[in-house]
Amino acid sequence: MMNLQKQSVEPTSKGIKQEKANEYSLDELLSKSSAEAFWQNNEDKQWLTGPLIEK
Repeated sequence: MMNLQKQSVEPTSKGIKQEKANEYSLDELLSKSSAEAFWQNNEDKQWLTGPLIEK
């Protein structure tokens, strides 16, 4: 299973901010996404089918 992290910043008692990672599974991310999030417009399709660019 693939895990992604969302970074959030929480204040501490000393006023110094620390980052806290919230992990989401791919299934959780997909289930919370609308069907419109997976729709591809013409620009997306051209980019996905275009030539590879290598460094």
